[in-house]
Amino acid sequence: MRFTPTAAAILRDAIREAGGVEVFAIGDVDAKGQVCDLVIHCRGTEDAVPALLQRPRAGQVVIHNHPSGNLRPSGADMNLASRYGEDGVGVVIVDSDCKRDNWVVEPHRREAKTVDEAEVRAFFEERLPQLMPGYEPRPGQLDMALSVLAALNGGQVAVLEAGTGTGKSLAYLVPAALWARANEAKVALATFTITLQAQLSGSDLPVLDRAGLGVRHAVIKGRSNYLCRRRLEEAAKHSPDDPVIAAMVRWAETAGEGTRHDLAFPTTDEQWDEVRSDHDQTLRARCPHYDRCFYYKARRGAADAHLLVVNHALLLADLVVKHNTGGEGVLPVYDRLVLDEAHPLEDAATGLLRGEVTARAIRQAVRPLLPSKRRPGALERLAARFGRDGSPLPPEDQVRFQAEVDMLSRMLGPLRDGATSWMEHIAHEALPEANTSLRITPAAEREALWQEQLRPVIEEATTALSRVSRRLSRMEELLGGVPPAVRFQEPQPVFALGRATRRLGEKAKLMGAFTEGDRIEGTPHVRWIERARLTQNAAPQAMLCAAPLDVGPLLRSRLFEPMKASVLTSATLTVGGQFSHYLGRHGLGPPAGTPQPRVSVPDDVDPMEAMLAGLPTVPGDAFDPEAEHPAGGYPPVETATYPSPFDYARQALLALPKDGPPPGHPDYEDYACRATAAALYVAGGGAFVLCTSYRMISVLHARAREILGEDALLLRQGEMGRSRLLERFRDAGNAILFGTDSFWEGVSVKGRALRLVVIPKLPFRVPTEPVQQARYEQMEQRGQDPFRHYALPQAVLRLRQGVGRLVRTTTDRGVVMILDRRVHERWYGRTFVHSLPPMQRRTGPTRRLLQEMRRFYQQEPD
Repeated sequence: MRFTPTAAAILRDAIREAGGVEVFAIGDVDAKGQVCDLVIHCRGTEDAVPALLQRPRAGQVVIHNHPSGNLRPSGADMNLASRYGEDGVGVVIVDSDCKRDNWVVEPHRREAKTVDEAEVRAFFEERLPQLMPGYEPRPGQLDMALSVLAALNGGQVAVLEAGTGTGKSLAYLVPAALWARANEAKVALATFTITLQAQLSGSDLPVLDRAGLGVRHAVIKGRSNYLCRRRLEEAAKHSPDDPVIAAMVRWAETAGEGTRHDLAFPTTDEQWDEVRSDHDQTLRARCPHYDRCFYYKARRGAADAHLLVVNHALLLADLVVKHNTGGEGVLPVYDRLVLDEAHPLEDAATGLLRGEVTARAIRQAVRPLLPSKRRPGALERLAARFGRDGSPLPPEDQVRFQAEVDMLSRMLGPLRDGATSWMEHIAHEALPEANTSLRITPAAEREALWQEQLRPVIEEATTALSRVSRRLSRMEELLGGVPPAVRFQEPQPVFALGRATRRLGEKAKLMGAFTEGDRIEGTPHVRWIERARLTQNAAPQAMLCAAPLDVGPLLRSRLFEPMKASVLTSATLTVGGQFSHYLGRHGLGPPAGTPQPRVSVPDDVDPMEAMLAGLPTVPGDAFDPEAEHPAGGYPPVETATYPSPFDYARQALLALPKDGPPPGHPDYEDYACRATAAALYVAGGGAFVLCTSYRMISVLHARAREILGEDALLLRQGEMGRSRLLERFRDAGNAILFGTDSFWEGVSVKGRALRLVVIPKLPFRVPTEPVQQARYEQMEQRGQDPFRHYALPQAVLRLRQGVGRLVRTTTDRGVVMILDRRVHERWYGRTFVHSLPPMQRRTGPTRRLLQEMRRFYQQEPD
């Protein structure tokens, strides 16, 4: 069948649920010509076919089954095919077991319509000035929009750096909207931060509406953000006295989107986990709440949209689910991609593809199966339904089912308790200090610690998890023959069984792979052990972790190659004006610093003739093209840079003291504290102090409080939520915020509220982090310099992000002070400085620079 396994399973269940009668569905078709996603619409009644006529669009298929098993189209089918075929909609007939199919009419594979450049020019040169009186064209904005349009029209990858103030959001929204409208297609718009996602939906997309572009958009959130009415009903039935559940029931009656974000009262992760929508626990169209379902309401809105606004995590999760299921993802099928804030894509992909095993995860998987104070466990409820008199199972299967329940009842408690013991033992042996981690390398596997202390415990845990997972799978197999209408009369215990089976199976698989080398499913991985995040007084426990060594090939094969066109953009993609580092890390070009092949030709052939004849080159000893380059080569990529329109020479001052000790020197912290406090005093607040560690935040914050006194409003990352910190910072106008990580990027504070950015240290990442360490070693094995071609470019991009917090509008003015003297003394300092915007630059003793800062602040803006 030309159906993905997931799509076939959805249709098969719907046919069984309907009692084997005709069921009609509308499906999307992927690039391989397979039905990859479908929605059940109706049963085969006299009114069903006309009701479907207006729903499918060209390129989709209408699917229905023949209960007789004869897939030959009837006269009515041919009439249906004729009517749909005229609109480019395909018609497919399947048998009720969804094992055979007959594509009566193929869907029209539309040639993408190109959008004329004149339409984009007209928007920026005519419509936008009419919409926004006083609008002034931004240098680079129109040029960027035309580059985005060329990528969408031409089906290629474009990597575009657009400096702050370019107006890149509209520069990609306008061509994306015009292309999606012209093709009645979908373009996914992915952002890294919630802030930008809110800006697109709340500010930028309404501009397109007011301009009359006539495009529909939908903001899509991950499924776990939505409340499930059926699960809430189940929780309320078993916990009638729970005040949080009761509050959720009242809230659900008037909730709009029905997401956790909309809740006006706090909930713990465990409480929300009990009632959230879940891909593994859905009845789909069989659910009595299907028409009112918050998640499917959002999904239906997305199905009708031209532009899908998502975040990086959801975009990447969609790729993982599609890869694992062979088809259906968590997002509707989209035709083009624009990926904004593209600079952290490698880290986002590494984080999403990272696997973890913790005692808490094992306990959470087991918990629904066992009884609690409030309710019976799923095992007990399954036994009462399927293992005793009145069971829909045959008598012999009833006995087997009850035997599995009895055995699991004895195994699950020890597994739950054992998970804690195993992880405490591993932490005690492998992690003697709080901030340590242990990377599992081939060399480490030869050590006695691994052979005698760690591996035996991991293997014991893997065996226990595998045994429980297999027994749960047997129970699922026994229930597989029960018709869905019967099996799901009481669905929650069945879902709990399936979820536990999958979760424990995944953990067993990862733990098993942990002891079998550095390749997991054929892909090189980094394996390590670190401390799990627990409450303060809990005994230390270990967390087993594994992450891909190189996500570039995965992004290339799962994202860029299947996607017809992709646009990646950010304010910081280049290092020293070059894209090579970014392209190499994301599978769009050879790794930066890769040695080039040597040219070798036979002695009797003239070298010039050889080149003209296109003779192949012979790789040198240090270069293996098969290992370094994908078999099909890299996709063609267009790159361009659009500088910021801001007048940095007038608006900003870069202060680079030369007299402080370098980081690591015994006197460095004292110098950094005094210099930071002095700069904060000169600026009068309105400052970000961007640190590279939480320890540095604590040190600088404490000394600033000591030096500046209680009158200064000092805010510190971690003392409240990020959004609340920014709100207090903006409202105060003269606050000082000490932050790390998330405050280096994705934060925009306009005006005098932010007039100083202090950066105590250049933002090099710690090379002892397991993934970083492994990537260093990989580059060394390739003959590359890991510092020059990995650590340095990453730090430069990070510094550019931090400096970019300062100037956000044409009227902003301020100072950036970098206290790290390595920008003067080390060969790479020039790379950092020359990668920054063209600000006024001052170097010299700290005292003199503070005076320069004072004069700068006293100057009246032009």
